[in-house]
Amino acid sequence: MLILLASAIVSALAGDTASLIIILVIVALSVGLDVYQEHGAEAAAAALRRSIAPMVQVIRDGREQAIPTAGLVRGDLVRLAPGNLVPADGVIVSSRSLRVDEAILTGEPFPVEKRRGPSNAVEIAEAFDALFAGTAVVSGEATMLVVAIGHATAFGSISEEIVADQPPSAFERRLHRLGLLIVRLTLALVLFVLLVQLVLDRPPLESFMFAVALAVGLTPELLPMVTTVTLSRGAWPGARSS
Repeated sequence: MLILLASAIVSALAGDTASLIIILVIVALSVGLDVYQEHGAEAAAAALRRSIAPMVQVIRDGREQAIPTAGLVRGDLVRLAPGNLVPADGVIVSSRSLRVDEAILTGEPFPVEKRRGPSNAVEIAEAFDALFAGTAVVSGEATMLVVAIGHATAFGSISEEIVADQPPSAFERRLHRLGLLIVRLTLALVLFVLLVQLVLDRPPLESFMFAVALAVGLTPELLPMVTTVTLSRGAWPGARSS
């Protein structure tokens, strides 16, 4: 895109309106298709998230019902049984022989006992009367009052920091290197052709515009759109099958 935009600026300065319009149309089509396909990929990802959304047993209006974890709100009463992941941070209202794996938060390798409090604890490892999102019920049963959800939970704040500092993926790094390689090769070939044209005593403006045309021809204008289409096409079959 940077190569194309630079070529458009050069065409405008040289008064080549036709080339300027063609380049801008190419850029607009590429960006438009990229945005459209990106929207489709996001819709596919959302469909996948909905299909695998975990359910949780909640007591609302005096009756127990199953709802998606994303539908939890503060003040809900949640039923927990062995094998359940704790969906939010909360305090224990009632429990029976409850043991929870909190290794993801505390590093404790063994399940810890949980029961009604108050514990008045400050550290997670000492809060025997509290349950935290992301931990797993190993044994026993409990009813929990939800006090924090999403990013407000202890696990949510940790995951948010991890995501914020997440480095580019291997695919993104390789795609970036490919883009830089294309830019270097294009600039090298354009400068070489321009030099040859000038050595052959061709008109400077004509030589320069030929070099610009060469840069446009060598640039894979639809690379961003093709990448997005490929990724989105791979996401849709998974969304439909689920």
